[in-house]
Amino acid sequence: MYVAGDWLASDVRLNHYCLDLSSDSARSIDDIGPLRPFARKLKRSIVFLFLSSFWLLTSSWEYAQQLDDINTSLMRCTFRISGPSNKTPGEISYGSGFLVGVPTEPNSVRSWYVFVTAAHILRDIEGNTATIDLRRKNGDGTYSDYPYLFQIRNNFINLYETSPEADVAVAFINLPFAAEVPSPVPVSFLVSDERISQVELHPGDNLFVLGFPLYTSLNTFPVLRSAILSSYPLVPAKTVKHFYLNFRVFPENSGGPVYFDYLGRFYISRNTTDFANRQVGILGLVSNQLSSSASGMDESLDIAEVVPAIYITEAISKLGGHPAPANTILPVSSVKSSHSK
Repeated sequence: MYVAGDWLASDVRLNHYCLDLSSDSARSIDDIGPLRPFARKLKRSIVFLFLSSFWLLTSSWEYAQQLDDINTSLMRCTFRISGPSNKTPGEISYGSGFLVGVPTEPNSVRSWYVFVTAAHILRDIEGNTATIDLRRKNGDGTYSDYPYLFQIRNNFINLYETSPEADVAVAFINLPFAAEVPSPVPVSFLVSDERISQVELHPGDNLFVLGFPLYTSLNTFPVLRSAILSSYPLVPAKTVKHFYLNFRVFPENSGGPVYFDYLGRFYISRNTTDFANRQVGILGLVSNQLSSSASGMDESLDIAEVVPAIYITEAISKLGGHPAPANTILPVSSVKSSHSK
């Protein structure tokens, strides 16, 4: 459920409702003489029924939220971003990016939308705005691009935050009514060192990558590809700096999410397979294609360099508690996509 006209996504959990059966109100029930035993049973029954109903309502909401698996959710949250190249006049710079939801306050069920991408993508775009190709569902069930201008600078001052150590950029984003935008993936999906160790991620693990390689998409959605985790160690992530994937990076892959989705995972430390719990998380984002560092060699390798999620989390923390009014999506329904297919 979306809050019309603002920066928020929200859900329908009934966390603001309570039933006060304590203190004075409870004593007034107990003080009715012969009916006291009946009143106490009635009070317990009311509490039980209320808590049961509340659990059913919240459980139904949580079940509904899980109808989209992580693959579908991230696919719906990943978009193409482009703008005039500041390197080559007349050309367009492209990339990928994805949405995460940051709670408006601790334990809040409402979230600010935050757009995550690789910093070099925004640096390579000239001017104050970039085009994000949102999408809109048509009456026949197909989707079409809904290009929107996203203000990334104000008088050439960046309206996004980056990491001084990694190729990451994040910005609050205000989403328009006319585009179909799903609930953002929770920021808690960005994995920490502790989470990496808990899941026992290791070289050889299979991961998933979303993006628009060579401007490829189907029905406006990104392409999902798989990759093998190809480096060690993985933690501490800020010491390692980046991960490698056995994965060829094409133009427009940069900025896309890299994530895992495991069910029935075998844990070496426990010598057991966990069929009960599904493990999902965003390991990081695609930065670039690795090239050979050998002397006199300039060959691209089929290896992707991935920025660890911890740098994304740190960049988001620099955004502050709420979006600045200057940073918004500007409605430009008359603007046409730079490329149409």
